Amino acid sequence: MTTAHAPQQLDQAGIAARIPHAGSMCLLQACLGWDAQQIHCQASGHGDASHPLREAQGL
Repeated sequence: MTTAHAPQQLDQAGIAARIPHAGSMCLLQACLGWDAQQIHCQASGHGDASHPLREAQGL
């Protein structure tokens, strides 16, 4: 992804607009930055009891 035409940070709405996952399956809250070798994202919903991947044993 070139950074000349893309923002360096995305909020959850920006992420959701770019991926096929919707609603609670959009597990990332923010993309804090990226380059050709790495991406830094923020996810905080993993502690939520209604997390779509949570099972009785945990996440």
